[in-house]
Amino acid sequence: MWRESLFGRIEEVRALGLDDDFIRMWEFYLAYCEGAFAERRTDVVQLTLNKPQCVDRAILPQRSGLTTG
Repeated sequence: MWRESLFGRIEEVRALGLDDDFIRMWEFYLAYCEGAFAERRTDVVQLTLNKPQCVDRAILPQRSGLTTG
């Protein structure tokens, strides 16, 4: 879907001044990602890092019930 989205808006991409080399690089990268996800060789992970003295706990995401250990 990412690759389809890129090429569905390719004229907008070119209007930003991005050349064919850039477009080919992203097409290759997105095709690689597509294959890696299809073969379950990759995944998506989101991390939130805070300084040890961070006192603003409101910015921390809620736990999803997953535990480590």
